[in-house]
Amino acid sequence: MEQAGIALIEVLDPRDGSVRTSHKGPWPMTVGRALACDVVLNDPHLAGEHLRVHWDGAQARLELCPSMNGVRLRDRAWQGVRMLEWAAGDVLHLGQSMLRLRTSTQALAPELPLPYGSRSAQSTPPRWWVLVGLCLLWTLTLFVEHWLSSSPETRWVEWVSALLVPLCMVAGWAGLWTLLTQLFRHQQEWRRHLRGALLALVLLWLMDTSTEALAYILSWPWLLSAQWLMLTAMVSSWVWWHATLVWPRWRLTLGLVAVLLAGLVSALTLGKKVDPQHWLRAPYVGQLLPPALQLRQPSSVDAFVGELGALEATLQEKAQRDRDDADEEPEGD
Repeated sequence: MEQAGIALIEVLDPRDGSVRTSHKGPWPMTVGRALACDVVLNDPHLAGEHLRVHWDGAQARLELCPSMNGVRLRDRAWQGVRMLEWAAGDVLHLGQSMLRLRTSTQALAPELPLPYGSRSAQSTPPRWWVLVGLCLLWTLTLFVEHWLSSSPETRWVEWVSALLVPLCMVAGWAGLWTLLTQLFRHQQEWRRHLRGALLALVLLWLMDTSTEALAYILSWPWLLSAQWLMLTAMVSSWVWWHATLVWPRWRLTLGLVAVLLAGLVSALTLGKKVDPQHWLRAPYVGQLLPPALQLRQPSSVDAFVGELGALEATLQEKAQRDRDDADEEPEGD
């Protein structure tokens, strides 16, 4: 004797077609708005008992009950008391609700990997000692930066503010992304967001410091021209990474948005540079390291004076333009 097949009814989300709930027997199963139904749908466009589903172990049949709106099956509207065959996999539309029949005769789809950023069930959050280490490392960078810009008269209150205020801002940044993750994915990811924020800040500091140091050591001031481009790219990647933890299914779209925003910021930054000769290169190297670290030999005095002589004509031309512009300006009352 053949074993009877198993069937269940899946209630789908009309927005994306995902399964909200599923119901398996007993048969026949009633569907409608009334609490006495086996499948209760909170849909004002349904009758109290909208239909009944019969299952004989091999085939499902729909028994439509009296209703105002009927059902829609296989791109055709059905209304009135009648019997319809309901094949496995077909989506049934009734009111603003969607139902799908699933049976044991259907081939089971293979298991899919979790999307990027949704592996919380199989991966552990960052350990606390990792967070503490990153926090201490970033605090050290803050200390060095404040020490280089401070004087012996700097008060202890300024030191505390220089260290605690950025730490509180990073904690708030991670907390904001954690609230978004909790809202959209119902998962707690504060440690991940905090680790990403601290790691990004340390990398940004290393990029900024190493770029200025290399520009001075190699005598390449043009290297500073790419500094703001690298900064924009790193900040965009940072925000994109946080966003993928909140919306992991939208990785590609978020990446395209990040690239467009980075390009827009770069264009606006380039447009704000007033002097055209410094659009693609920095006017000077701001990182002053010990001269012994500079690989390029300094120019002799005679060569330096000769280079200044070549600038004389250019400076005289610019001075003449300034005088002409001053003469053209109208005099005040």
